[in-house]
Amino acid sequence: MALLLADPRNDPAAYCNQAVRVAAQRGHDKVVALLLADPRVDPSVWNCAPLCRAASNGHDAVVALLLADPRVHPACDTNTPIRWAAACGHDTTVALLLADPRVDPSAADNEAVREAVLFGHDATVARLLADPRVNPAADSNEAVQLAAEHGHIKTLTHLLADPRVDPTTEGNLAVRSAARWGYDTAVALLLTDSRVRGALMTMAPLRVIYFPSPALIRLQAAIADERRWRRRRALALVREQRRAARDHAPHGPWRGPSSSAAAGRCRVR
Repeated sequence: MALLLADPRNDPAAYCNQAVRVAAQRGHDKVVALLLADPRVDPSVWNCAPLCRAASNGHDAVVALLLADPRVHPACDTNTPIRWAAACGHDTTVALLLADPRVDPSAADNEAVREAVLFGHDATVARLLADPRVNPAADSNEAVQLAAEHGHIKTLTHLLADPRVDPTTEGNLAVRSAARWGYDTAVALLLTDSRVRGALMTMAPLRVIYFPSPALIRLQAAIADERRWRRRRALALVREQRRAARDHAPHGPWRGPSSSAAAGRCRVR
């Protein structure tokens, strides 16, 4: 490569800097280093395509080289590099990008964490949640809904542990989606959350598409348990209110006929 660059007949910037774009995409870090040393090469071509492609393929060495080049801006095209790295689950690449102050992991309505959740990259999700700039409740808590809908248990556990996440939005959509697609473990995990159980009676009716799965049966049983518990609670409250009303009546609580009155009525004349 060095010999080719030394030949004046070769132009490393030909075809919109195709050389550096392909080298970065395939992770050839030594070739990328040689190309970056040539002033004719522009690594920011096509909205920093070399960095975006290197990040999407998890080539950390290439990403580090490009981040060190002042011509490359890692927040290009609405922070595409970190969004693609998160979507593909390249945890170490995401860490490199997060260490750069120019990168905004909350760009495009926190798409980075939502994409990582969609594909179940729990390590990447955990790393992004540790960054205070990331909001896992973005877009009506779509992240927890996606984790439940696709049965990503570890990812779902990370999200439920975050106090900013509300699993009951959109009419308890998270647990309904998990039940619909048959993810019994996800349903069981969501039902351990008191917020989910408390919202069972207000969510939309369940629809059985083909046959009731164990997840759907578990959710239906939880709804029935919640309904029975609420009925018992309402009855207990009514009894308590009636007892309180009798105790605070003007003539005092009714305790039945006195023993002397009862004896007088029963005396034989």
